[in-house]
Amino acid sequence: MINIVNARPEHYGSHTDALNAVASEKKYLSSYGGFTKEGVAAFHEICESRNFPHLLAVDDNNRVVGWCDIVSRDTHPREIGFIGVGLLPEFREQGIGKKLMIAAMDAAKQNGFTEIRLECRADNKRAIHVYRQLGFKKYRRARKALVIGSDKFDLVFMRKSKI
Repeated sequence: MINIVNARPEHYGSHTDALNAVASEKKYLSSYGGFTKEGVAAFHEICESRNFPHLLAVDDNNRVVGWCDIVSRDTHPREIGFIGVGLLPEFREQGIGKKLMIAAMDAAKQNGFTEIRLECRADNKRAIHVYRQLGFKKYRRARKALVIGSDKFDLVFMRKSKI
């Protein structure tokens, strides 16, 4: 059974492992890895201090199998949040990611966010399908906008207003 919980210090280790596992697939994140437990802890502290939703999907052993966070960026008004989400491969296509996103968007709305945006690799058709199901609309595409090492990827930018 998978539970959706708020991130807590006891999750930092397995959250770091999950981030690095997904990053190593070289398909979904803007990094190919190198996440540290200290970095995850620092991110959690920022989320907590600013009331940003930072939710985790955990298994019966309290091991992180997925995450979803919504943060604002200094370059945008505080009401606009940017969502990040990921799942270990064996937990995909079970509705867990969608549940994580819905719970995070509900928390974001309660914390004053009015719009959620995301950036997704254009070749990630499965994710784009889920985002559309949740009401996200594409507003821009940028060619070769994501550069990781020598790899370049097109990005799709989507948003959901009036969350």
